[in-house]
Amino acid sequence: MTLSQSVIKEITIKNLTPYREIDETIGIDEDIIAEYNRELNEPLIPKDELDPDFIEAFLKWHNDINPDKGREFEEYSKYIEKHGDPFYSLWAIGAYINEQLKANKESKEVASRLSNLFGEAAYRKLQEDNDGYAYEELSLLAEKSELVFEIYRKLKEFEKKYEKVIDAIERETEQYT
Repeated sequence: MTLSQSVIKEITIKNLTPYREIDETIGIDEDIIAEYNRELNEPLIPKDELDPDFIEAFLKWHNDINPDKGREFEEYSKYIEKHGDPFYSLWAIGAYINEQLKANKESKEVASRLSNLFGEAAYRKLQEDNDGYAYEELSLLAEKSELVFEIYRKLKEFEKKYEKVIDAIERETEQYT
């Protein structure tokens, strides 16, 4: 059962981040710019893993689980214990992903714990908000937690690989704002 017909058919770095294609050199080698633009639009999920329900759920919850929120997992865990708010559970997931990425963990190493965290968040959304759709979507992310982690791992690799390009774009953007 499809949650709804998603307009976006693939998950790419371009539709997860503010990064954009660039057509000028901005002081960077043209070949690197061409490679950056190509990778920006490449799907982060293998074709055999494409599932419209997963793509829709991931894109819907990406902003809440985004690993770049800045706080630590333990800090969010304390908030969860104190307040029980489902969004703290989602932010904790992002913090957990971020910590595991920094520790250079592999998807298989974190999948079980990540799946449990998604399951807890799904349960909280159902209990606190009586939100069956959120429960279904977060449960799907729990089921495919290894794939969720892999997407964020690839995103971090892209950012590291093209750090100079991203910095040049940011400098150029600041110049015009």
